[in-house]
Amino acid sequence: MSKSTIGKLWWGGLAGIAGGFIVAGISVAVMLAFGGTFTATGDGKNYNFVPNYDATYWWSVIVIVVGGVVALLGMFSQFIAWIGALVNSWHLPEKAWFVLLLVLGLLGHVFGLVMMIVYLIAGPDSTKLARSVPAVPTAQPGRIVPA
Repeated sequence: MSKSTIGKLWWGGLAGIAGGFIVAGISVAVMLAFGGTFTATGDGKNYNFVPNYDATYWWSVIVIVVGGVVALLGMFSQFIAWIGALVNSWHLPEKAWFVLLLVLGLLGHVFGLVMMIVYLIAGPDSTKLARSVPAVPTAQPGRIVPA
């Protein structure tokens, strides 16, 4: 997988995560505002949300689920991009990028996020290295090649 493909997959996953959470958050706000009522509890200090089970409530639930699925697909896309970056960096002669991507990716989300951004900006692409080395023809001594 080329580095440009990894970048597209990773940034697309990040957009999917952000979009899914934004859509789900807006839908939660719509459900709480228009999909039910708040009733005071017996002590008067807290409130319970009682849904109306009307169209607004159910559409909000559907959109929350869709937003969650989009966010999960974005996370899966980022995971596949991280695996692609690991495979890409494994083919490099120097294994520092591979070790950094693996260790920081396993340490947590923040470290993995920063490492993938650094890799996408400054990391090498093993697919371009393989293509940039020209094939050297080998000559066999003592053999005459007809013209």
